[in-house]
Amino acid sequence: MNLNSTTRRFFALAVTAFALSVLPIRAQFGNRDAGTGPKTVPGGVTFSNPASLDQSFDAVLNYLKKQGKAIESADKQIGQIFTAQERSKKIATRIMVIFIKDSDSQTTLRVAVVTQQFHTFGEYWTKPVADEQQSKQFADDLKTALKP
Repeated sequence: MNLNSTTRRFFALAVTAFALSVLPIRAQFGNRDAGTGPKTVPGGVTFSNPASLDQSFDAVLNYLKKQGKAIESADKQIGQIFTAQERSKKIATRIMVIFIKDSDSQTTLRVAVVTQQFHTFGEYWTKPVADEQQSKQFADDLKTALKP
Protein backbone atom coordinates (compact mmCIF):
# COMPACT_ATOMS: atom_id res chain seq x y z
CA MET A 1 0.00 0.00 0.00
CA ASN A 2 1.42 3.30 -1.08
CA LEU A 3 0.50 6.29 1.09
CA ASN A 4 1.13 9.82 -0.02
CA SER A 5 2.93 12.30 2.20
CA THR A 6 -0.21 14.04 3.46
CA THR A 7 -1.86 10.77 4.43
CA ARG A 8 1.25 9.63 6.32
CA ARG A 9 1.41 12.92 8.21
CA PHE A 10 -2.28 12.74 9.10
CA PHE A 11 -1.87 9.15 10.28
CA ALA A 12 1.18 10.05 12.42
CA LEU A 13 -0.72 13.01 13.92
CA ALA A 14 -3.72 10.81 14.74
CA VAL A 15 -1.56 8.18 16.44
CA THR A 16 0.29 10.85 18.43
CA ALA A 17 -2.96 12.50 19.52
CA PHE A 18 -4.34 9.14 20.66
CA ALA A 19 -1.18 8.30 22.61
CA LEU A 20 -1.21 11.67 24.35
CA SER A 21 -4.89 11.31 25.25
CA VAL A 22 -4.29 7.90 26.87
CA LEU A 23 -1.30 8.95 29.02
CA PRO A 24 -3.35 10.98 31.54
CA ILE A 25 -5.58 7.93 32.11
CA ARG A 26 -2.64 6.02 33.61
CA ALA A 27 -2.28 8.58 36.39
CA GLN A 28 -5.96 8.35 37.32
CA PHE A 29 -5.72 4.73 38.41
CA GLY A 30 -3.44 5.44 41.35
CA ASN A 31 -1.24 2.54 42.49
CA ARG A 32 1.55 1.91 40.03
CA ASP A 33 3.14 -0.26 42.71
CA ALA A 34 1.40 -2.78 44.93
CA GLY A 35 4.09 -2.34 47.55
CA THR A 36 2.73 0.87 49.04
CA GLY A 37 2.43 -0.72 52.45
CA PRO A 38 -0.34 -2.48 54.34
CA LYS A 39 -3.73 -0.84 54.68
CA THR A 40 -6.88 -2.14 56.30
CA VAL A 41 -9.71 -2.96 53.92
CA PRO A 42 -13.39 -3.65 54.55
CA GLY A 43 -14.66 -7.21 54.44
CA GLY A 44 -13.12 -10.46 55.49
CA VAL A 45 -14.31 -12.87 58.15
CA THR A 46 -14.91 -12.09 61.83
CA PHE A 47 -14.89 -14.69 64.59
CA SER A 48 -14.37 -14.91 68.35
CA ASN A 49 -11.50 -16.64 70.10
CA PRO A 50 -11.87 -17.67 73.78
CA ALA A 51 -8.49 -16.27 74.79
CA SER A 52 -6.99 -12.93 75.80
CA LEU A 53 -5.79 -10.48 73.19
CA ASP A 54 -2.16 -11.21 74.11
CA GLN A 55 -2.64 -14.98 73.79
CA SER A 56 -4.59 -14.64 70.53
CA PHE A 57 -2.02 -12.27 69.02
CA ASP A 58 0.93 -14.52 69.91
CA ALA A 59 -0.88 -17.64 68.65
CA VAL A 60 -1.78 -16.03 65.30
CA LEU A 61 1.72 -14.62 64.84
CA ASN A 62 3.26 -18.04 65.49
CA TYR A 63 0.75 -19.73 63.17
CA LEU A 64 1.59 -17.34 60.33
CA LYS A 65 5.31 -17.89 60.82
CA LYS A 66 4.84 -21.68 60.84
CA GLN A 67 2.94 -21.34 57.56
CA GLY A 68 6.02 -19.66 56.07
CA LYS A 69 4.46 -16.19 55.87
CA ALA A 70 6.81 -13.22 56.13
CA ILE A 71 5.51 -10.61 58.57
CA GLU A 72 5.59 -7.01 57.36
CA SER A 73 3.91 -5.45 60.37
CA ALA A 74 2.83 -6.81 63.76
CA ASP A 75 1.72 -4.44 66.52
CA LYS A 76 0.06 -5.82 69.63
CA GLN A 77 -0.80 -2.32 70.93
CA ILE A 78 -2.74 -1.47 67.78
CA GLY A 79 -3.98 -5.05 67.40
CA GLN A 80 -2.93 -5.67 63.79
CA ILE A 81 -0.81 -8.16 61.87
CA PHE A 82 -0.02 -7.81 58.16
CA THR A 83 1.98 -10.34 56.20
CA ALA A 84 4.32 -9.21 53.46
CA GLN A 85 2.92 -9.29 49.95
CA GLU A 86 3.29 -12.44 47.93
CA ARG A 87 3.21 -11.94 44.17
CA SER A 88 2.38 -14.51 41.56
CA LYS A 89 1.99 -13.46 37.95
CA LYS A 90 -0.23 -10.38 38.10
CA ILE A 91 -1.75 -10.81 41.58
CA ALA A 92 -0.40 -9.54 44.91
CA THR A 93 -1.76 -11.11 48.11
CA ARG A 94 -1.31 -10.38 51.80
CA ILE A 95 -3.07 -11.47 55.00
CA MET A 96 -4.53 -8.93 57.41
CA VAL A 97 -5.59 -9.86 60.96
CA ILE A 98 -7.26 -7.29 63.24
CA PHE A 99 -7.67 -8.04 66.97
CA ILE A 100 -10.47 -6.54 69.09
CA LYS A 101 -10.40 -7.10 72.85
CA ASP A 102 -13.87 -8.10 74.04
CA SER A 103 -12.81 -8.96 77.59
CA ASP A 104 -9.79 -10.32 79.44
CA SER A 105 -10.65 -13.80 78.16
CA GLN A 106 -12.33 -13.13 74.81
CA THR A 107 -10.96 -11.63 71.58
CA THR A 108 -12.64 -10.98 68.24
CA LEU A 109 -10.49 -11.45 65.14
CA ARG A 110 -11.17 -10.01 61.69
CA VAL A 111 -9.25 -11.89 59.03
CA ALA A 112 -8.94 -10.83 55.39
CA VAL A 113 -6.88 -12.17 52.53
CA VAL A 114 -6.25 -8.96 50.60
CA THR A 115 -5.57 -9.07 46.88
CA GLN A 116 -4.58 -6.61 44.18
CA GLN A 117 -4.43 -7.25 40.45
CA PHE A 118 -2.00 -5.75 37.99
CA HIS A 119 -3.39 -4.42 34.72
CA THR A 120 -0.90 -4.32 31.87
CA PHE A 121 -2.78 -1.63 29.95
CA GLY A 122 -2.02 1.49 31.90
CA GLU A 123 0.38 -0.41 34.14
CA TYR A 124 -1.44 0.03 37.45
CA TRP A 125 -2.46 -2.05 40.47
CA THR A 126 -6.10 -2.17 41.50
CA LYS A 127 -7.13 -1.03 44.95
CA PRO A 128 -6.66 -3.71 47.62
CA VAL A 129 -9.82 -5.74 48.29
CA ALA A 130 -10.66 -8.64 50.58
CA ASP A 131 -11.07 -11.93 48.72
CA GLU A 132 -14.05 -13.34 50.64
CA GLN A 133 -13.53 -16.97 49.58
CA GLN A 134 -9.83 -17.02 50.48
CA SER A 135 -10.58 -15.09 53.70
CA LYS A 136 -13.15 -17.68 54.77
CA GLN A 137 -10.74 -20.54 54.04
CA PHE A 138 -7.92 -18.88 55.98
CA ALA A 139 -10.27 -18.05 58.90
CA ASP A 140 -11.40 -21.69 59.06
CA ASP A 141 -7.77 -22.86 59.10
CA LEU A 142 -6.92 -20.30 61.78
CA LYS A 143 -9.90 -21.29 63.96
CA THR A 144 -8.72 -24.90 63.86
CA ALA A 145 -5.16 -23.87 64.77
CA LEU A 146 -6.36 -21.72 67.68
CA LYS A 147 -8.41 -24.47 69.33
CA PRO A 148 -6.87 -25.47 72.67
